[in-house]
Amino acid sequence: MFKILASEKRLAILDKLSQRAYTVNELGEELQIEQSVLSHQLRRLRDEQVVMIEKTGRQVHYMLKDDHLSDLLESAMDHGEHVTRNGSENRFVFAK
Repeated sequence: MFKILASEKRLAILDKLSQRAYTVNELGEELQIEQSVLSHQLRRLRDEQVVMIEKTGRQVHYMLKDDHLSDLLESAMDHGEHVTRNGSENRFVFAK
């Protein structure tokens, strides 16, 4: 799970998906990520059962698989902000 979260692109995708469901085109526009790169990252997230899709006609919407990941992301972001505000030198660095 943490390996999946070690990518800035995937974290940005998951952050958006924690707010609502998105199509690939919507995510690409919001995050300024090429569709091929985005599709690859979404495939990895689907393979790890982190996100799921819902088809509505020809539209495919991506969403988080469950609320537990949303809670984990929120805690991680809160912690990151806390560490930044307090100027801690003991920071974790995510591998790219």
